[in-house]
Amino acid sequence: MRLTRVHVGKVLLGVDLDVPPDACVGVVGLNGSGKSTLLAVAAGVVPPDAGIREAVSGIAYLPEGCPLDARIPVHRWLSMGASLPGWEADAAAALVRDLDLPPRAVALSQGQRVRLGLLLSLARRAPLYVLDDPFLGLDPVVKVSAERWIAHRAAEAPVLIAAQELGAIERLCTHLVLLHAGRVRALGPIDAWRARYRALRVVGEVDVGRILGARLLRRGAGVALIDDPDGGAELALEAAGARVEAAALALEDVMQALVAS
Repeated sequence: MRLTRVHVGKVLLGVDLDVPPDACVGVVGLNGSGKSTLLAVAAGVVPPDAGIREAVSGIAYLPEGCPLDARIPVHRWLSMGASLPGWEADAAAALVRDLDLPPRAVALSQGQRVRLGLLLSLARRAPLYVLDDPFLGLDPVVKVSAERWIAHRAAEAPVLIAAQELGAIERLCTHLVLLHAGRVRALGPIDAWRARYRALRVVGEVDVGRILGARLLRRGAGVALIDDPDGGAELALEAAGARVEAAALALEDVMQALVAS
């Protein structure tokens, strides 16, 4: 799946995105950054105003909140799902169990609608899975099952996923896209993110900002968040007389610092 210079109103502004055939790509960003619109374009639901979307047929798409009619019983949705391309009855039966979705359930809650959407998406063998906030409203036990099923499908086909659950994104994804104000701010393999962005605990009377300059993204409570592509920041701080230790770094910290920069 490839998007080239895609533009949608004032939401997406010339976005380029390439989903490798063996990748699980996580799209992260603040609310309103354009994540849902990007996924809807990738799924072919929203046509771009400009740019090129590579045509892919048979995509399994879970829209945000899964706006299905909650009055229709789950078993009827399953009957309709059986007509979808790539439907696997054994996978559907396992998902009913793993996602704790009673077949006779009606008046579905938001979390149950998301479970149903996950079932209808992941019970299919598809060329691409596009999942918008697939953990919305899920309890912790079901969330573990959802992650396991997404990982299972990601081993078979590319996955494009947007979520506020950044811990799940870190566990599942091979690549990350940071979207901000309708533009891609950063894109690359998740291992490259981990290598480039680091947190260092700096002990000593040194001017961290002066030493690191543009490498310093944020500093607080003695911890410096740095953009260190060549790995020279630690040596520079130690040369200035500081003691440096590695600190824990969360994806959320990197995202917030890049958005603010």
